[in-house]
Amino acid sequence: MKKLLIITLLTLTSLHAKEYKVVFDLTTSSATSVENRVLHNINGLQHYYAKTGDTLKAAVVISGGAYTFFENDSSIKDIAVDISKVAKVEVCSVGMKKREIKKSDMLPFVIPAFNKTEALIRYQNEGYAYLPVK
Repeated sequence: MKKLLIITLLTLTSLHAKEYKVVFDLTTSSATSVENRVLHNINGLQHYYAKTGDTLKAAVVISGGAYTFFENDSSIKDIAVDISKVAKVEVCSVGMKKREIKKSDMLPFVIPAFNKTEALIRYQNEGYAYLPVK
């Protein structure tokens, strides 16, 4: 009987839980902005929503000056690695080509997108809120 009650309560709780979604359009070359406006923001929101039984699903689309954080030889790649633990990370392939950056130059969790616009359209069509970080 207790098992049935627990299963019922868990099921009812999960039915009311909401999943919030956000995509960060990351173009800044400022490590402070990346850490504060992306990493700390995602962590804080995930903890906030968890308290109410909800979840946050996050994605980061990188272009512009943000490439440097996600390259293998980056001296501050620890921020990028921390971001990858809480968000899906995609990169603009067009920008990579312009900058002569190969996929093998990027950290292994970075997923090349057709381009930045395609990735942002896809996320917004999937219900992600758009947040630019310049």
